[in-house]
Amino acid sequence: MARSKLEKGILAGLFAATIGVAGVNLVGLEDQDGARAALQNDGRFTQIDVGGRDSFSCGKGDLYRTHFTALNQNNKKVEGTVCAGIFKGSTIRLD
Repeated sequence: MARSKLEKGILAGLFAATIGVAGVNLVGLEDQDGARAALQNDGRFTQIDVGGRDSFSCGKGDLYRTHFTALNQNNKKVEGTVCAGIFKGSTIRLD
């Protein structure tokens, strides 16, 4: 049975939306304010600099993947990623 133009349009729209959501989840977004707050609240880091995305550094449920550099409690430079999702807290991952 042939599909109507409306059905084809709806299917194409759903497909495009699915691809868009999957793409955003794959590369992630950046949340500089949230990452800075998570690092400051942790208490182990000073001289915090956030910026940039680390697309493959977090789990599949993490929408935000924000790169950072800072000094740790031993005054050593560290780099990492703050991972965060919509319905979960932030996770700090060190490189």
